[in-house]
Amino acid sequence: GIYNESLSLNNKNLTIASKYIIDNDSSHINLTILSGSNSFRVLKIESCSLNIIGITVKDGYFNGEGGAIYIGEYQSGPPSSVVNMDHLIIESNNSTGDAGAILCRQASQVNITNSIIKDNEGNKGGAIKAGEGSFLTLNNVIIKDNIANVSGGGVAVYDRADMNIINCRIIGNTSDADGAGIWINASSNHNNNTIVNIDSTEIINNTCQLNYHGGGIFIHGLNPSVVGEAYIKNSIISGNSNRTGGGVYVGDHAYLEMEYVEISNNIAH
Repeated sequence: GIYNESLSLNNKNLTIASKYIIDNDSSHINLTILSGSNSFRVLKIESCSLNIIGITVKDGYFNGEGGAIYIGEYQSGPPSSVVNMDHLIIESNNSTGDAGAILCRQASQVNITNSIIKDNEGNKGGAIKAGEGSFLTLNNVIIKDNIANVSGGGVAVYDRADMNIINCRIIGNTSDADGAGIWINASSNHNNNTIVNIDSTEIINNTCQLNYHGGGIFIHGLNPSVVGEAYIKNSIISGNSNRTGGGVYVGDHAYLEMEYVEISNNIAH
């Protein structure tokens, strides 16, 4: 069914799931919908240990950051949240600020597996924005057709956040400014780097609309002590476009290491 919900969870240990968790019938994913009715955020998660399995989260809206799902601490104190998301569809969510679909902050730990995140829109991070020491793992996730009105059409990673991206497809995302596929910006004043590891992933056909930097990936740091780092292996970066660094843009105070990476058919104009 469709459940028009705005749930605020703090200090909880629980599982939210469809019947998929019982019988592995994937039809339950499309049929079990948490909806924000284009009027409110669906989930606010603070200081929780939470599993979300086999549902669709859609039509969330928030006047601020995190259109569908907000993940952080309760009343700005530890512990932060540990959230596992598996076999989800997260689509058609919108925020007036950053993170059209998912906002991860305050040292939250988030694992997203076997999921699709599509058609979301925000300022920085059309699909996902991670910062403030958060740690994310994306494994077998499709991130497609998301829009950033500023940077990071697919994913925005900043301020001490680290991310592992494994066996994913980041395709067809757009941004007005930098990093239509992935935007990595080490911006902390805490002298901590922002590190993204990418393995066995396709970053394809992402576009910066206003001709900024890094159609596929944008990497930037704050100063020599606060560096944006990306380590990429066994991956494809192809068909991305913008003004400078159609495939990958390595800016100031940035480090990039690649192994067995195909970079092809990208356009800088």
